[in-house]
Amino acid sequence: MTKRTIWHVEDEVGYHRALRDAINLEHDLFIAERFGTVEDLLASLSLPPKVDLILLDLNLPKIHGVDGIRLIKQADPDVPIVALTVMDEHVEMRDCLLNGAVSFITKGAKPEQIAQAIRAALLDIACLSPDALRAILQKADLFHRSGQLAQPLSKREMEVISLMAKGKGRQAMSEDLNISEHTVDSHIRSLYKKLNASNNVEAVSVAIRRGVI
Repeated sequence: MTKRTIWHVEDEVGYHRALRDAINLEHDLFIAERFGTVEDLLASLSLPPKVDLILLDLNLPKIHGVDGIRLIKQADPDVPIVALTVMDEHVEMRDCLLNGAVSFITKGAKPEQIAQAIRAALLDIACLSPDALRAILQKADLFHRSGQLAQPLSKREMEVISLMAKGKGRQAMSEDLNISEHTVDSHIRSLYKKLNASNNVEAVSVAIRRGVI
């Protein structure tokens, strides 16, 4: 299997090396380059070979990562970005996602959780590390349970939303539940409608608030 190429924008060389060594043990992922600043990344982004995903630290010198996400998406709208930071501030997460990042992961996450978020982002599936999700729910006061859903979730939809909360993509859900990806898509569309959500992160947030998971 060809490994998916990842560029890591990180000014802390020690952290980069530790994460690179862990991620590169995965069968399908490969951190190929490190860039110390957003400016360095942008200078290489238009040159071949094309990168599959950018793992972006937010607390960078010169251009901050939140602004960097916007600039990267302007230069290459198709490249997925996973924001990686020591912070778990609600506003910072919101701005990252609004500027075009697929996922927001704190540096406290385990390497396997970061790898899982990378795989999800490559499928355009949003993913938050557990501590990041907990922070955004607490800041938004979403732990308050506000009653039952108008349309209860089916047993299969409950299974899908639980896997979604773990950051699993359609293919992984299909394999875990022994159903086709087309059927997974149907369940996800139904979940979005019942939970009044437009993406996976929002769906999981509503499900937690309502006590579904």
